Amino acid sequence: MEQIESVQKKQRTVAFIVARLNSSRLPAKQFRKIGGKSIIEWIVDSLRQSDKIDDIVITTVAAPENLPLRNFAEENDLSCFWYEGDVDHVTSRLSAAAKSFNAEICVLVSGDCPLIYAPAIDSLVCELQKYPDADYVSVEPDESGQVASQEGVFVARQRAWRNADDLSDRPELKEHFFPIIFQRPDVFKARKCFLQKDVYFAKHRFSVDTWADLEFMERIYSELYFLQGESFELPNVVKLLRKKPQLMDINSHVHQRALVEDIKQVLFVVDSGGRFGYGHLMRSMELALQITEWLSWPVTFLVDDEKAAQLVEERGMRVVWGAWERRFDVPDCGCWERFDRSSMSCYSMVILDIYWKRDLEANWRAEFLEVSVLVLNRHDSWALKADRIVIPEVCSAGEIGGKVKGGIDYIIIRREIRNARSAGGGRNIDMLAYLSRPEHRRTVRRYADLHGLSVKFVDGFRDDFPQQLAHSRFFISGFGYSFYEALYLGTIPVALPFSPEHRDAATFFYEKVGMSPLIFYSERELQKIMEDAGEGTSQVSVEDGTKRIVDIVAELVSVQEELTS
Repeated sequence: MEQIESVQKKQRTVAFIVARLNSSRLPAKQFRKIGGKSIIEWIVDSLRQSDKIDDIVITTVAAPENLPLRNFAEENDLSCFWYEGDVDHVTSRLSAAAKSFNAEICVLVSGDCPLIYAPAIDSLVCELQKYPDADYVSVEPDESGQVASQEGVFVARQRAWRNADDLSDRPELKEHFFPIIFQRPDVFKARKCFLQKDVYFAKHRFSVDTWADLEFMERIYSELYFLQGESFELPNVVKLLRKKPQLMDINSHVHQRALVEDIKQVLFVVDSGGRFGYGHLMRSMELALQITEWLSWPVTFLVDDEKAAQLVEERGMRVVWGAWERRFDVPDCGCWERFDRSSMSCYSMVILDIYWKRDLEANWRAEFLEVSVLVLNRHDSWALKADRIVIPEVCSAGEIGGKVKGGIDYIIIRREIRNARSAGGGRNIDMLAYLSRPEHRRTVRRYADLHGLSVKFVDGFRDDFPQQLAHSRFFISGFGYSFYEALYLGTIPVALPFSPEHRDAATFFYEKVGMSPLIFYSERELQKIMEDAGEGTSQVSVEDGTKRIVDIVAELVSVQEELTS
């Protein structure tokens, strides 16, 4: 019979928040905001509601990039354990922290789980306090097989942490949260228990490791706070997901890393900023995010434009400063690390998104001999030296074959556009126009005023462009990738070309998607387009094909590994 410890004896209980700021998939994720409050603030505020926790300790590694964590602890009157041992020895770090803070009962809290719930933690601590023979608490599924959604929390005794660290004799055991404890039931004794019913749910991700996880949390917060007037805490989240299970689609595809996994690194070389614009960058960032989410591979962007670098970092991806075979000097790198070509050996894949008016040198492939290379949207002679070419737009049958894939099934639809469609709403803008030439703007403005139509003009990169596009009946531009985004949103794309090349590209686009050519240069021609549209303009259905490109990336890396092994 298990010995039940007297409730009179106090057992010092310490919560250890495990955090580092150099996560490969979403750096500094602990300071990412959900509803205006950082993830680590959500965690600390929840822990402070606990009746059983005596101290809260930020547990990190002694490295310059982690100084913001130590500063956060000081500013919020928290303890901090600044571990100076091996950066990858998580078990040793936690065992040393437990000893340093004299913790009899240790509450491990992952620093990327904003939905920890104090009442659930208190239940686990109480359970372990009552049974001194138990080394840790195991939360069991309920009678229907659903699991407790209290992700990122593990309650154990200090002796269990110490013994587990001693027994962890392989890197994969040292680098994670005490997996040896669950592998050795002959050594570590579990106290099985259940939590309150309102935290049980179907298994789903509640940690934040990728941008999709952060989007999921932001959407949950907005639904609860703004639409239902409820707090962002675990029982309310579970109740919401039971009502709206479709919300889980936001991050259900994210790959959960295994205990032992071969993680690859991908380098994106993207022409962006200045005369290149940001269309290439937006397309490549979506592909990069999906590589991180589906494959769990970290990505790095090589750019030499400050706005581009900021956009990449805002999405949680790494930036190195530079360019590839540019015909002009790369500006000063500012606060970003300058790219060193000798570092190419750390990458398994390079993805080139090169501006259509420039080519690479004839011998460019020599620097990527042991690296798989994928080229986006170019099938020139230099590009054919790549391992694979993907054309994420309409193309002729003669362009497809062999190492070249492409067509409407490979269109990259960025998530801002996907979110704009799912948000719905009416079309309160008759015409949305992206036109740089004043004479083109005047043509559209005169027509709109004459016929009592609403028109909005957009300039450059705008955060609200997806929402405006979704709320517009027509999108007017010279021609570009946004025509595909318009089709995805059910908005009719109309071309006012500013060059013969744009006219030819627009003509080819309409032919391949099966639409009448909506091209105009005068108000009379625009009038004809509007009349035809009023009678019903046929449009092709466009869906996101990014996952197909992700599969190609995985395949190429696998083949390259076989060739070099």
